[in-house]
Amino acid sequence: MYRKLALRNVRRQIGNYLIYFITVALTISLIFAMNNLIFNDQLQTQAQSIAELALGLVFLSIIICIIIAFVLGYANAFMLRLRKREFGTYLTVGMKRKHIVKLFLFENSLLGIFAMVVGFFMGSLFYQGLMLLMTQLLDIPFEFSMFSLKGVLLTIGMVCSIFLFSSIVSSFYLTVLLFTNSFMERRKWSRG
Repeated sequence: MYRKLALRNVRRQIGNYLIYFITVALTISLIFAMNNLIFNDQLQTQAQSIAELALGLVFLSIIICIIIAFVLGYANAFMLRLRKREFGTYLTVGMKRKHIVKLFLFENSLLGIFAMVVGFFMGSLFYQGLMLLMTQLLDIPFEFSMFSLKGVLLTIGMVCSIFLFSSIVSSFYLTVLLFTNSFMERRKWSRG
């Protein structure tokens, strides 16, 4: 039942989720491209002579992850505020808070998985473009580069940890939002 409701909600809120989805997919693609640059064999041999390059790429990847965590946190808070009435309706018809939180997390998981797939595809294009740029800057011949398994696994780990952090913050925020919403409704009815 919750899966059908979550899919219906995603379809109904597609305009609001589209901005969120595009943001997540672009940031995932950027992380994917950066992590594959870090573990690229051609650049690693060059980076042994330029130690700052490898350190700079790792530092840049970490900064991107921190930015993504803030963007996702802000986007989730925005989506929760936007759907406050909808969640209030769910409470009114008897849905429990924990089920509403599960519903929202399931919706975010669906979007997150789809964004990861699209992000990996777009990231592969970014990766080739960044490799072209890096090889030109380092004056080494450009070769079409395959993905690094370490880069893919690191990207999956980073994205999953960011989504886990975002889900925990969102579920806490949603619980507080639902509590305040139901408290305000009870106050309204008692004054009635």
